Amino acid sequence: MREKAITFEKASRAWTYLILDEEALIDGKINIIAYFTVSTKALNLRDGIRKKVRKHLDGLGNKRSSTFVVYLIGQLGKNDTYRSEIDGNELVARVIATIKEAYEIVGGRCILIECQNRVRLLFFVMLSTSQE
Repeated sequence: MREKAITFEKASRAWTYLILDEEALIDGKINIIAYFTVSTKALNLRDGIRKKVRKHLDGLGNKRSSTFVVYLIGQLGKNDTYRSEIDGNELVARVIATIKEAYEIVGGRCILIECQNRVRLLFFVMLSTSQE
C-alpha cells in the first residue's frame, strides 16, 4: 500500500491522508491510526440507463451514454492497535469532510467507494455513507 500511495502521489493521481496519534508525535514517533486515499475517476454510464437516472447521476442526462468525473475513495484502513481510537463511521466522516473541501473549490456530484464484494464491507459502506 505504501509504495502504491507514493507512486500515485508523485503522479498527482491520488492523495493519501494519514490520521496520526498526536500523543506519539510529542515524543517524536509517528504512529498511524488510520488512512484514506482520495482521487477522481471518470465514470462511464452505459447505454440503456434511463434518462432520469443519468440526470440524477451526472446532472445533465442529455446523452444516451455519458462520462463524468466522480470522487473516488480508493483506500480506507485502520491500524488494529488503535481500534478504540477511531471507528469506521468517524473515518468515513473524515473522508467525506475532505471531499467536501474539494467540492467547494471545483464542484462535483458523486462519490465512488471501491471495495471488495463482501457483504460486511458493502453493508458498512451503505450505513456509513447514508448518514451524510
